[in-house]
Amino acid sequence: MNKQILPIICAVCLTALLTGCKAEDEIVNVPTPKIEQQTVVLEREKSAPEHYFEVTGNGEIIAVPDFATVTLRVTGSGETAEEASAACQEEAQKLNSAAISLHILKHNLQQRGIEIVPVTDETGKNPTTYLASDVITLTITQVGRTEQIVAALVDAGNNELVGVTYSITESSEAYRNALSAAIDDARSKAETMAESTGVRLGDVIGIVETAFDETKLIGVAFESSALAVNAQVTVRYKIG
Repeated sequence: MNKQILPIICAVCLTALLTGCKAEDEIVNVPTPKIEQQTVVLEREKSAPEHYFEVTGNGEIIAVPDFATVTLRVTGSGETAEEASAACQEEAQKLNSAAISLHILKHNLQQRGIEIVPVTDETGKNPTTYLASDVITLTITQVGRTEQIVAALVDAGNNELVGVTYSITESSEAYRNALSAAIDDARSKAETMAESTGVRLGDVIGIVETAFDETKLIGVAFESSALAVNAQVTVRYKIG
């Protein structure tokens, strides 16, 4: 080796050793960096969709009304308004007496009040007679006797039948019976569907009642003595 090059190489190595080494007080303990932790996302197994039948059930119960309202009009005429009023009151008294004899309680008898109108001649100006009328309303709690009572009252004097209506005081029990019938109807439909499709009908997993106002039958007049109370539900049955 060239004797001139050797001193140069030794000088370079010595410089590297002196500059590459740190003093003891310059050494700092630093934690070794950890590899960044990876987040592993595991996709959960999706639950199998629930299979079900959803059916609508309808129920109807014929409720028996517990009272009937009978409205009659009594009339009387006379040459004067006073005579017409007196005649009308007489007819009203006959009707009230007949009602009481048929076991209608006095507090179930109501009179609207006498109305008097003149009956005029051809000119329309001069009254020839006067006609008085009054409306009497009876409440019959023995609903089964309504027709019999009405016939007797009409024959009691100079009066005419205005109308007969039937009502129910409490509809809750009738509605609950209709609701039970609606649920039975839904079950029957679901069983038919399951049998027809060859599957097994499971438990009820949901049920919704169609809103019903139970007060709509209370004190409401009906022309028929047979009151239909309806209910509807939507029921969901699990399959298998």
